[in-house]
Amino acid sequence: MFKSILKTVTVSMSLIILACVDDGSMPSDTVMKDIIITYDEMAVDAEKSSAPKITSSSTTDTIKPELFNWRIIGGEEFADIDMSTGVITVTNPTGAFGGRVKVRASWNFIPSQGEGGEFIDPFIDAYVSTKQGSQFPGFPAWDGSEITPVKEVDNRYDIYKPSQLAWVMEKSKKYNFDGKTIRFLEDIDMGSHGVQYIYQFAGTIEGNSKRLSNIGLHSVNGIISKSSGDVVIDSLIVSSGPTNGFYAGSFVGEATGNLTIRNCTNYADVVASTSSSTSTGGFVGEISGDLIIINSVNHGTVSSSYLAGGLVGEAKGNLTIEDSVNNKNVQGKQLVGGLVGRVDDGEKLTIKNSINNGALSSLESNYVYIGGLVGNSGNTLTTILDSSNTGNLTGVFEGDNSIGGLVGSTTNQLIIDNSSNSGVVANIYDKYSSSGGLVGTLAEKYGVPQFPGNILTVSNSSNSASVRGNRHVGGIVGHHSNSAKTVIISNSVNSGAVSGDQLMGGLVGYTNGTVKIDNSSNTGDITATGGDIGGLIGYSNTCFSSTGRENLIVSNSFNSGTIRGTDIVGGIIGTGDYADVGECGDLAISLTNVFNYAKTIEGVRKGGLIGAKKDDANLSINNSYWLKHDGLPAVGVGTITSSTNVNELTADQFKSDTNFDGWDFGKIWELITAPETLYPTLQVLKKKPKNNLDSI
Repeated sequence: MFKSILKTVTVSMSLIILACVDDGSMPSDTVMKDIIITYDEMAVDAEKSSAPKITSSSTTDTIKPELFNWRIIGGEEFADIDMSTGVITVTNPTGAFGGRVKVRASWNFIPSQGEGGEFIDPFIDAYVSTKQGSQFPGFPAWDGSEITPVKEVDNRYDIYKPSQLAWVMEKSKKYNFDGKTIRFLEDIDMGSHGVQYIYQFAGTIEGNSKRLSNIGLHSVNGIISKSSGDVVIDSLIVSSGPTNGFYAGSFVGEATGNLTIRNCTNYADVVASTSSSTSTGGFVGEISGDLIIINSVNHGTVSSSYLAGGLVGEAKGNLTIEDSVNNKNVQGKQLVGGLVGRVDDGEKLTIKNSINNGALSSLESNYVYIGGLVGNSGNTLTTILDSSNTGNLTGVFEGDNSIGGLVGSTTNQLIIDNSSNSGVVANIYDKYSSSGGLVGTLAEKYGVPQFPGNILTVSNSSNSASVRGNRHVGGIVGHHSNSAKTVIISNSVNSGAVSGDQLMGGLVGYTNGTVKIDNSSNTGDITATGGDIGGLIGYSNTCFSSTGRENLIVSNSFNSGTIRGTDIVGGIIGTGDYADVGECGDLAISLTNVFNYAKTIEGVRKGGLIGAKKDDANLSINNSYWLKHDGLPAVGVGTITSSTNVNELTADQFKSDTNFDGWDFGKIWELITAPETLYPTLQVLKKKPKNNLDSI
């Protein structure tokens, strides 16, 4: 009867050892505690070294070294043992099972008798590494000539010097290492000798936090040119690497299967200098399977002639990014994202507790999408949680383009919670493009069945940076053009300045569908050279086949930023419009428990709450107020359908909760007295987003 029991082994000088005891039974008067393996010395020449002396210790004095028989049972042709001293001498350690020698210790006493009268012969097997401490002795950068074969042991290839990695690269031209593991035991420097990368790979890489330098320096792809199957890369550091490629990424150029990258770091600049359309990412160029990136950081700049992402260029499957960061600038031609350039119609994109700190910019002027986290998420369910962008976004646009602090553009459902943007969103020149503090454009993808649910849900999120554009500019959303879908913004705030020409709002610039805003505010100043400007919503142009549907619903929200325009300007909504009354039915606008405290409102047609609305549009306003200006009505152009408690208030009246009929100052609103009371504020806005980004 045999049992397998793993024993805890004490190893000195950080040697690698695995021990297995076939049975825990020992003579009653002796208890085995551990095995200690030490080195007498290590020669500088790795091909011949004095290997470990093996001793033992126990909880009693009964077990003595002489009670053990040590013998080599693996790599016998490369090692010898002196029984009098317990010293193993190893020659050619690369041949000895990839630098390891297997030894066995058995007892020099009569074995104990087990159950049923069976004799039990306990012994210990150990793999003793030929490496000393944490470094092999002096392996220089690869000279471009030597290739050292690596022996497979237990489906694993151990790599500790450059010539071994060169062998792996050469072998990968015909063999993809399917189901095998490549384990790095030391830092590797490939010395910039020609094309160097793993051509194909379908296994696992255990990096052991080792650093790879000059890998794939002149590669057409990445460290791994093409991965397939289910590939895992764990705890690997890339010091310098890819500079060219059609699909370029520091770890993987192109992945056709599923890929998991965790605990990895890249310092290499990834530059796809080819003039062809390329997908370029700090970690992965393009993947058509599912991709997971966890607890990983990019410190290398990314540049592409087409599509670029700080971590991933383009994903055509499900993508999950958690606890990960991009710290360097990303530049592309048309699709640029701080973490992901584009997700092309996968089922799900999830970004959690991740951040982009790099500046983003485009080389093109037409059909450009730039996002602080995602350039374009396509027809994909996108969820962004506990994440942020701090990098500045810059586009020089002349056509149909979109730029957003978190997401440039999407055509499917987008959920944003507890996330923020603090990077400047700057659309330098623009005729028709969109700029948003969090989202640039929410568009409809023609010819694709509509998905269930809302197109955008923003909660507990904020933008604190300036947003600049020409038209379709908003502190949260620039352009909502999916007429069949709803935008919901709750518990969120914009404090960044918003500037441009027309169709601009403190939260939403332009909407062609239903928008619901609750417990949210704009405190940023709004400056425009044109009209259709609102403290929360700039312009609504909605068309539905059914009548009486509420399209603009604002509750428990406010604007306190100044508003300057040259035509239609409103404290909450600039213009409420629709395409054709006979064809599209009524547009309904509802304001409940809202106020506008803009000290400055400039415009030709302006209102304390709404700048202008079509007479046929239904408008309901209840318990809503605006700061008193000479001759400023609630609605500049148009009439109110129904109303209750719609009044202008002086600055002093704003300081007292008694002037806000129907408002809940216990759960929703409060008056802050320090440094001074100006107007009510929302209690929920005091809660700052919580995340673990500082620990990454």
